[in-house]
Amino acid sequence: MSVPILVLRRTLNARPQSIAAKVLALRTATLDDLDGWLKLRAAAVAKLQPKPGAWGVADARRELFPAEERQTARTWLAMVAETTENDEPRGEILAGSVTLLIGRAGCSVSARVHWLLVHPSFRRRGIGKLLMATLEQACWDADIRQVSLETHRNWTAAVTFYRSLGYTH
Repeated sequence: MSVPILVLRRTLNARPQSIAAKVLALRTATLDDLDGWLKLRAAAVAKLQPKPGAWGVADARRELFPAEERQTARTWLAMVAETTENDEPRGEILAGSVTLLIGRAGCSVSARVHWLLVHPSFRRRGIGKLLMATLEQACWDADIRQVSLETHRNWTAAVTFYRSLGYTH
């Protein structure tokens, strides 16, 4: 029987290039963003099979802001323009997010993609690539050259996306 979790890795040989995507802002998440992130997560995983369980604020806080000394996390949010039916600006919407989880064990440092999410209404617009490039640039700048991630092998769209970025197992 095959294991349902697929571990993919990528070695960074050069600083990743910036990616163009139509976003208003790419910013780091704060505790004030937990409710919005939970709504994004719910929308992004709604049609996945098998479906991840529902989460609350405590779950999101633990994942995005770990309290362990051996782990740190940084989450980026991609904000896009919200418009009225007449295409007039109305504010901004959280369209995507990615978290970089950095673990430390002695002298060893590991980097893991944690929770790449793009709202279904904003997929195929470069937001996922922008978020991944941002995460990989942060790894490069921190002198981390190996990035890993885990995904469910049945989530074929995610597996295809990560492989298109050079992640292999």
